[in-house]
Amino acid sequence: MIFKFAIKDFIDEKEFNQLSPKTIGGYKQTLHQFQSFCMENSVCDVCDVTKSTVKAYLLHCQKQRNNNPVSINTKLRAIKVFFNYMEKADIIDHKSNPTRELHYLKTVVKIEVLSAVK
Repeated sequence: MIFKFAIKDFIDEKEFNQLSPKTIGGYKQTLHQFQSFCMENSVCDVCDVTKSTVKAYLLHCQKQRNNNPVSINTKLRAIKVFFNYMEKADIIDHKSNPTRELHYLKTVVKIEVLSAVK
């Protein structure tokens, strides 16, 4: 399935399921950026996306756009949800899901300790 049609189908499904406009907007933004990256790399069909394609996109976001690990994980999460939907819709099969073996980046959580004032 061609990317733009797959994204439209995915977004229509999320709107039908009444996800919040902010969530849908986040999906749209991430998936359109990913689609542009794929098109620049001659990947026009959802079935042609590989694990390497997704990793290259996330690396591009990390190095060229200076995205931090939290932003990278947010993008990966949206891409995973998209490809899981493609799998459930029988557009791709389980073995060809490019996000199946991708893991989120570790993030550092800083906890600020407040001391009691006497």
